[in-house]
Amino acid sequence: MKIRFISCSLTLAATLAATCALAPANADMIAGSQANTSGQVVNFNLTNSGSLDWFHYLQDSTVTLNQKNVATHDISIPAVASTKGDSGAYGPTFTWSDGTPNVSGTDSGLVQAASSSGFTFNVTGNGTAEVLTVYLGTYGVNDPTDTYALSGATGNPVTLSFTGAAGKYYSLTDTIDFTAAVNNPLTVTLKGANANLFLAGATLAPVPEPVSLALLGVGGAGLLLMRRRKILT
Repeated sequence: MKIRFISCSLTLAATLAATCALAPANADMIAGSQANTSGQVVNFNLTNSGSLDWFHYLQDSTVTLNQKNVATHDISIPAVASTKGDSGAYGPTFTWSDGTPNVSGTDSGLVQAASSSGFTFNVTGNGTAEVLTVYLGTYGVNDPTDTYALSGATGNPVTLSFTGAAGKYYSLTDTIDFTAAVNNPLTVTLKGANANLFLAGATLAPVPEPVSLALLGVGGAGLLLMRRRKILT
């Protein structure tokens, strides 16, 4: 029984070594997708989805910005019109527990673009795989086009577009997976044909690396083998 257990351990070690050897070196890359959550009851937890950084515009009569409470922000804040915040009654709700100036809360706010100028902001890379999620709203046949540019990256740029119907509000979520060097920021440009383009906020989080996932798998397999050994002995 002991020989069988040692053999299994060696096989796991060999698998782990092979996984580590096959893990590619970090290289700038970008890919993305868009989801339409209109008409759905959706809640996004900014604290969970934005472990690195996040920002959100609160639902009120002015443009009030809430951010993750960290010393240095990886997401730059887009310039917005100081006219008003717009109700997110037809969009998702957001919750958080690590914000500033509002430490925690539940809110469905978003801010309206000024004319067709849209929104532009940057995201600082750190050389590892990250995921940026952008929460948007649009009304009618605004036909917004969202561009995510990362200079020199594989898959650059990512362009996501949406076509709506007159008289309807749409809630959209853009998900961007990217790896960017520190000196190669991801540039986000959100454009619409008119002022019916809205931004609720964005979150940034790391993506688990394949080796980390392999370690989790090996750890789970090891526990199963230990349990089997106890049963056999």
